[in-house]
Amino acid sequence: MLLSLDILGFKQIVKPENNSHSILLDLYTNVFNLAFGLGQTGGALDPINSEGIPQIKANLNNKKYNFISISDSVICWTEKEACSSFIDLLMGIRALLAISYNFGIPLRGAISYGEMDVISFERNSIGDEKFTNQVIIGNVIVDAHNLEGKQEWSGCVIESKADFYTKNSQTESCSSPIKKCGRVY
Repeated sequence: MLLSLDILGFKQIVKPENNSHSILLDLYTNVFNLAFGLGQTGGALDPINSEGIPQIKANLNNKKYNFISISDSVICWTEKEACSSFIDLLMGIRALLAISYNFGIPLRGAISYGEMDVISFERNSIGDEKFTNQVIIGNVIVDAHNLEGKQEWSGCVIESKADFYTKNSQTESCSSPIKKCGRVY
């Protein structure tokens, strides 16, 4: 299960005349830490204080999925092929869409299903520094990215093959998180 997101209006957000680098750093740190923290942990947060400013730091002991963000692209993926992972990803994108929009960062995304692999290489350098390099491969990345690019709105679409988990009871019992009690969420 993979989610591909695009930050809409990224070029305008990062222009030096619109925001300084330090403002961008604060914005992204706050938005992504809060949103992904909420989504990845199912809402389990630890309040902390930093220089007298109340902040929220995610407790990632119960992390539900992985993410990486480079420039205006965000990719999230689950480790398990389970209905509960699908729902966790939906809950995470819901939190991210709401929080980022509130901070003035609209997102557009697509969730797809398919094979992918994450290959990690950990290297030791001179001294105590360690470096981890990752390669993420799979057609699901292309599928999600292409579907995300076709959207003309801020939000997230679920590819029909990603809805597999709500229709298949062979892996585990799962009611649809999309349609429940006659309501669409």
